[in-house]
Amino acid sequence: MFPARPDLRVSDAEREAVAEFLTQHYAEGRLTDAELTERVSAAYDARRESQLGALIRDLPPIEAPQ
Repeated sequence: MFPARPDLRVSDAEREAVAEFLTQHYAEGRLTDAELTERVSAAYDARRESQLGALIRDLPPIEAPQ
């Protein structure tokens, strides 16, 4: 009857975290200038978890510096 997990609304902090994650991938050369601009803009416009998830789904986790 109900989905296993609802598509919850996101906070400003979650949008900022995704923007930072995208910026790190840009710095590592995985995103172009245009891709970064498009994805960061979409992150700040996102209202639901699924919208943020779609922006980072194709990027690997960032490893912590050792």
